[in-house]
Amino acid sequence: MFEYFQFMDVLCRIKKYFVFILIVALALGGAGYSYASAKNAAIKDEHYVPVKKVDVSVSELYFVSGVPSENSNVNPIQYNRDIALMISSMLNAEHTRQTVYEAVIKEIKAEELIAAKTSLQDKYADKIVTNAIVGEFVYVHVLDNTSILRINVNSENDVLSEKLLGLYKEEFSRAVELVKSSNVQCSYSEIADTKIGTESEKKENVPVTTGKVSTMKYAVLFGIFGVALCVAAVGLWTLFIPVVNRREDLVSYDTKVIVDKRDTLDFAYNNVANKLGTRDKLAVIICRGATDKKKGTLYYSKLSQRLNAEGVATELCYDISSDFSEFGRALECGCAVILISYSNTTHKELSSTVRRLRENSIDLIGCVIV
Repeated sequence: MFEYFQFMDVLCRIKKYFVFILIVALALGGAGYSYASAKNAAIKDEHYVPVKKVDVSVSELYFVSGVPSENSNVNPIQYNRDIALMISSMLNAEHTRQTVYEAVIKEIKAEELIAAKTSLQDKYADKIVTNAIVGEFVYVHVLDNTSILRINVNSENDVLSEKLLGLYKEEFSRAVELVKSSNVQCSYSEIADTKIGTESEKKENVPVTTGKVSTMKYAVLFGIFGVALCVAAVGLWTLFIPVVNRREDLVSYDTKVIVDKRDTLDFAYNNVANKLGTRDKLAVIICRGATDKKKGTLYYSKLSQRLNAEGVATELCYDISSDFSEFGRALECGCAVILISYSNTTHKELSSTVRRLRENSIDLIGCVIV
C-alpha cells in the first residue's frame, strides 16, 4: 500500500475536503474563544482572595511626674496627671502631626502609607494624603486615673510602625522640654515598650498578576490545532488507504486511460467503439464507493444510450471483486471498461477488480475517468 503514497495525494485530499477542514478549524476556534472567555470570567471572580495580614502594634509608656509649688494645695497625683494630659494634648496637636508627616513622607510613599492599613483603602481611594493620615496610625493618651502616658502605633507595615514610634518619642522629649521652659518642674521615666504582631486572614480585592488571557489568541491557536489535526488525519488516511489521483497511477496496472474526464461524450463514444471493434457486448464496471458509484452511474447512462443506439449491449456492474452476481454479468460480456473517479477510487478496489478480470480472461479495453 505504501508504494502508492505521494505527497501530492495528500494535497489532493486536502483540496477535496477543504470545506470540512475549514468547518473543523472554525468550530475549534470557537471552542478556544469560549474557553478563554470562561477563563477570563473565572479570573475576574477570583479577584477577592484570602490574604494574610499582620497587624504590628508598638507602644511606649512613660510615667510623668512633677513637683507642685510649696504653697499650692494641689493633690500630687492629680498634678502629675495634669502634666501628662498637657503633654498628651501637645502630641495630639495639628503641628505635631504635620512635623511627623513631613518626616515620614520623605521616606515612605503615599501609596505605601495607604496600603499599611486595610481600612484606609476606600477612605484614600484618590491616593491623596495629608497629615491627618498620621492620626490613623498613632494614638496618644493618658491611662485612666494615672499619670502614665502611652504612645501606641498600629499598622500592617513593621517599618512604618517603628518609624512613627521613633518620631513620636522625639516629639515627646520636645514636649517635656517645652513644659519645663514654662517653669514647671517635670520629669518622666520610661516604663516599658512593647511590640505585638497579630496575624489575621481577610478577603481583599487583590489584583491577580496573571491577568486576562487573549480570547483571539486562544481562538487562533485552537483553529490552527484543528487544521493540523485534519491534515494529520488526511495524511494517515492517504498513507493507509491510497486512492487514484492521476493517469500515472494506472501504469502499474498495465492499462490505459481511453477517456479522460475532460473529453466530450462524442470523443468517449468513438474511443470506446474503436476499442470494441466487432464485439457487441460491453461491461461497464464501477468499483465500490458511494461517491464513485453516483458519478459512474450518471456517466454510464449517457454513454450506454449512444452505444445501445449502435447495437452494442451494455451491462452496468458494481464491485465485481466481491459480488458474484455482478461478476457473472461481466463474464457474459467478455470485455469491460472500468469507470474511475479521481480521489474516490482506491488502489485496493482497483487492483482486485483488474486482477479478477484478467484471471477470468475478460478483456479490459481500458479505463474511463469520470
